[in-house]
Amino acid sequence: MMRLPRAALVVGALLLPLAAQAQTLAPPAPVADGESLPALQGPIAVRDLLRLPVRTYGDAPPVAVVDDLLIKADGTLDKLVLSDGSFLRMGLDAKRVAFPYSAATIVPGADGRAAFVRINIAKTYGQVVREFLYALISPTDFAVKALIDAPIATSDQPQAGRLMNLWLSPAGELDRADLDIFVGGRSVSWTVHAPFRSLTLERADPEEPTRVSTSLSLAKLRDLPGEGLPPASMPAPAVQPPSSLSPLAPPSGFGTGAPLAPLPSAGGQY
Repeated sequence: MMRLPRAALVVGALLLPLAAQAQTLAPPAPVADGESLPALQGPIAVRDLLRLPVRTYGDAPPVAVVDDLLIKADGTLDKLVLSDGSFLRMGLDAKRVAFPYSAATIVPGADGRAAFVRINIAKTYGQVVREFLYALISPTDFAVKALIDAPIATSDQPQAGRLMNLWLSPAGELDRADLDIFVGGRSVSWTVHAPFRSLTLERADPEEPTRVSTSLSLAKLRDLPGEGLPPASMPAPAVQPPSSLSPLAPPSGFGTGAPLAPLPSAGGQY
């Protein structure tokens, strides 16, 4: 009887669990190191990527977790920020590093949700950002952790709600954003789904809060598909009738030129 080499037996043992998932997952996606991994089906919530374990090969223990993600203003996922770079053996113990997203594969579990991130060190070893610092990121890059829960400004309302989540396509581009709409300045658990391309991201300085705005009016935002409280049941904002005023006595604060209050900070370190 022919005996298989030990290396073939080991590889076969590693691939057995993946073959068992073939009925529930998409066809395997090839990676640079020759290993076949199951592919994601449909968009994935960015919140699910944060704190996701990171592996370098097989079923080896995680070497780090995803601490943050950097995206471009057009919604392209650019880099993964990892919590600990000690596995690179560059003297980066307990220091964050950033990997190009092109060197990563998001691997789903049996339920189709992201289970871990596989990174290919050999593919982009020279492109690793060592000792990653938010103060040094490009003006065109935005940290996802700074966007989650950030206030949303519409064309006619400076505090229309907040950004709850972002959805990433398998191709690495943000499809849409989940926005929590405010009524009377507070959340009413009503979420709308806005195309990411309708949002504008701004940051004057790397360590300034990221501001998120849309060219849509609040009424247009409420017309978007969503879940929770339907638009028809939303109470109209209370409007106080103006009091009788003397022609010589303008309303308090009128024409004083007082500046508008800035948007609340979503995390000054970003």
